Amino acid sequence: MERPLKRTELSAQGELCVAGDSVLARPKTNRMPCIVCGEYSHVSYHRSDLLKCVNCGFVFAPLDETVDLRLIYTDAYFNGDEYMDYKNDSSVIERNFLGRIREIRKMFGEHAIARALEIGCAYGFFARQFTATFKRARYYGIDIAKEAVTYAKMNLQQNCENTDYLILPPPQTPYSDVFLWDVIEHLPNPSGVIEKISREIALGGRIHITTGDIDSLVARFQKARWRLIHPPTHLSYFSAKTLTMFLRKHGFRVKSISYPPVWRSVRQIFYSLFILNKKDNITLGKLHLWIPKHLCVPINTFDIMYMVAERTCDMDGE
Repeated sequence: MERPLKRTELSAQGELCVAGDSVLARPKTNRMPCIVCGEYSHVSYHRSDLLKCVNCGFVFAPLDETVDLRLIYTDAYFNGDEYMDYKNDSSVIERNFLGRIREIRKMFGEHAIARALEIGCAYGFFARQFTATFKRARYYGIDIAKEAVTYAKMNLQQNCENTDYLILPPPQTPYSDVFLWDVIEHLPNPSGVIEKISREIALGGRIHITTGDIDSLVARFQKARWRLIHPPTHLSYFSAKTLTMFLRKHGFRVKSISYPPVWRSVRQIFYSLFILNKKDNITLGKLHLWIPKHLCVPINTFDIMYMVAERTCDMDGE
């Protein structure tokens, strides 16, 4: 097995795995229609492997290689490739999820969620907090990362399955809520995933998405150096405008957009900045181990958006 491809930076801390097409294959051509508006004209976006739609501004990676995502999202992804030790950061990760759950309860009430699907459940940290809070809701999580799902099932006793969403049979009862925490940017076929969700979610049901905002001040200032730009793991780069258009196209009306702060592990921040993908440095390696495991800080660069959209009866969200 080939070594999984490395990423150079972190996205929002949460469940980062992918479901929906386990093999990536996008032809590198300027004749690809934009998934948001259908336009065929694109220009380069600050680097040769990214294109930007001239009409709506959607940015994407038109890769000409085939990458099996199962070779990327292995246990090594969470232990040394992307994260120093994802499982040991569970308290920080779950702190972020508890914040989102509080917002969901505030917006919709404790009993508003009946049947939930999480695409990209990873190790089940959101599942654990969700099921403890929404005790009447039925939860089901999926992910293509086999080791992560095994942990969620065996260690946390969560209802999770190692599968690809696009081959998952439709539910007998429509979902009331679907969660994609830091997932949509990873998907080779976001149109297929969102279109399938639109068929399987109840009218009035909600889709919850977190992803980077390519039109944020930080992204516009840093351009190609923005920490969330790293194909082939991040493929789609939405703004609040293009994600709203994309969801409307599939029958969703946006209800809220926010930019909440994210709690980060100081040890993980140090690892990402000074050790990950750097030459071995024994001093730095020892120094980062002196940082307390549970030391964390809230950070808000206002480039990670949380969008909630509601399924409407038509296909343009109006």
